[in-house]
Amino acid sequence: MFKNKFQTGLLLLMLVVPVFLYFLFTSQATNYYDLPVFGPKSLSETGDTIFHKISNFSFEDANGQLITASEFEDAVYVADFFFTKCSGICPKMSTQLSRVQDYFKDNAEVKILSHSVDPDYDKGTVLSDYAALYGAIPGKWYFVTGDAQMIYKQARREYYISAGEEDSDVGFVHSEKLVLVDKDKRIRGFYDGTDKEDVDRLIIEIQVLLHTYER
Repeated sequence: MFKNKFQTGLLLLMLVVPVFLYFLFTSQATNYYDLPVFGPKSLSETGDTIFHKISNFSFEDANGQLITASEFEDAVYVADFFFTKCSGICPKMSTQLSRVQDYFKDNAEVKILSHSVDPDYDKGTVLSDYAALYGAIPGKWYFVTGDAQMIYKQARREYYISAGEEDSDVGFVHSEKLVLVDKDKRIRGFYDGTDKEDVDRLIIEIQVLLHTYER
């Protein structure tokens, strides 16, 4: 008798808890859980807050095609900085970004933008082979490079991460950070691209961000 009651109670618990968590999450995502906006702020003449936005940019992909901010209109995207010779954090980051791509594979509102900080080497087939190695989907996950100082400036001044230093002994450094950018080109989150749990948080927060456009 006790065993049957225990099994019945356990079954009810298994049915009720997922429903409770679903309503809790969707309620928070829709009404309470808004992501912060990162970067410097200023006030307009009317007193409204003006947030930092990613400026227009122009970099080249493996085919020499110019990729600009217009490719990311009406989309949220994840940006990172890497180089193909990197044997430390970069493979881990790219593997985690593959997970992000797979999760949102059928959602055209989510894209990825990977910048190489080693433009002298990472071009042409080197860049395209690296993209293929991680299963990058054309039009979904972009791999770009360009003038080294422009790449470094993009990382520091636009995304507020350290991806290059002019006086570095090796010519460049890079970061494990992934940056979430919304449809208005504002920074909404920073994540450790080598940490699976932090990338899980990124995936959740992309969904939260997408919910805000459904209100």
